Amino acid sequence: MSDKGSRSGTPKASSRKSSKAGTPKGSKSGTPKGSKSNTPLPTDPQAMTQEITEEEALAAGASNGALQPTEVDVTAMGTSNELGETETEAEQEEAVQEEDDRPSVISLIKERVTVQGLTEELWKEFHDEAINQFINDPGTKLMVAYMDPVKGFLVEHAIPPYLVDQLTYFIKATSVKELNADTFLTKVQYGTIKGNQIESLLRIMMGIYAPIFFENTSWPDSIKNDFSAQLHKFLANLTDTRWKLEGKTVLYIPTEGLKLASEEAAKNKDLVQRLETAMIHWARQIKEVLSNQDAFEMAENSGPLDEIEFWKNRCADLTGISTQLDKPGVKKITEILTLAKSSYVGPFLKLSSEIKEGSRQAESNLKFLLVLKDPCYELSEAPMT
Repeated sequence: MSDKGSRSGTPKASSRKSSKAGTPKGSKSGTPKGSKSNTPLPTDPQAMTQEITEEEALAAGASNGALQPTEVDVTAMGTSNELGETETEAEQEEAVQEEDDRPSVISLIKERVTVQGLTEELWKEFHDEAINQFINDPGTKLMVAYMDPVKGFLVEHAIPPYLVDQLTYFIKATSVKELNADTFLTKVQYGTIKGNQIESLLRIMMGIYAPIFFENTSWPDSIKNDFSAQLHKFLANLTDTRWKLEGKTVLYIPTEGLKLASEEAAKNKDLVQRLETAMIHWARQIKEVLSNQDAFEMAENSGPLDEIEFWKNRCADLTGISTQLDKPGVKKITEILTLAKSSYVGPFLKLSSEIKEGSRQAESNLKFLLVLKDPCYELSEAPMT
């Protein structure tokens, strides 16, 4: 017989005091208090290492929390290399294009040849050969192009032995070993001479070189003074020679110092000395003209027509000198030398007055002699009986 209140022989009190499923009171499913996951904390070192590796991989930018090997975009690299090669080829083609667009030395020379009557059809193969020799041969320093009355257009490396109407010259600097399009304009001097060579030389010297030399302020005074003095003498003789070929007397008028005030210029002893040299040359020219009358009077077998021609030329020469003496340059130099108390001013002014008087005398003589020109010409053409 069992006790009252007991089922299956188990005491009632004992059953109420026992815990559910052997779990301590206050604990739910064996999970520590404050934990929301039923997964136990890892205690395996290998698992911890794996988690650290995954975090590093995530920090390094790997996707899906796993470290993946870096993949190289071969297509991108190939495209980059192809672009680089394309750019290099484009630069090379551009350089070649620039080289092709650059004019050749032969074309530069042909463009600068200025000879009357020259046409494109006159350029022949032997002309190009002469030009190539000038370009490639370091020993060839001169080349000229001109029109020969018999042989036609010529390109040679020597000055022709006779006068030509027009000549283009090219002079290569002595230091040039290789002539190309880049060095042509700096290493080759060229120009054209037309008409008489002395006339062209005087025109170039007076128009280009003399102003450059006299206005140069970078030279030391000792060098400039000596060079200027020699240049004035050369220009004076060149001017005299050039106009004597036409039977005229032309005074060389220096331009140096004419822009300065007369008082300032008179204080420059070197300048005064050079201006005195010019005045001495004027005096020599005037004396030569005045002495020509005596030479004609001593000539024999001169008839009336010869005397008329003499006074005609003399009148033109003396009148030309008298006009030149009234030019502002001559008056300026005379004023400077007067302020500098030069001893050459007095004799020059005396010769100047003689020129003016001789000019009036020549005009008067020519006026009356021209009345006899026609009768004398008829007598000279009349048959002798």
